[in-house]
Amino acid sequence: MIKINSYEAKLNFSKIMIQVANGNEIIITRSGQDFARITPVKKSDPDESQDIEKIKKGLSLSLE
Repeated sequence: MIKINSYEAKLNFSKIMIQVANGNEIIITRSGQDFARITPVKKSDPDESQDIEKIKKGLSLSLE
């Protein structure tokens, strides 16, 4: 986990995105207090993606 203040985050946003892309979590602070968290998005499960498509089409899902 990396902590950075909001001003530095503003100046270094592209560097922060590289860190997040590499799997790091970034905490943005404001006035010394944790304010926001930027985390990598979990890769979706292919089955989950299929379920979402079924829901969009109005099909029923089977619970396994």
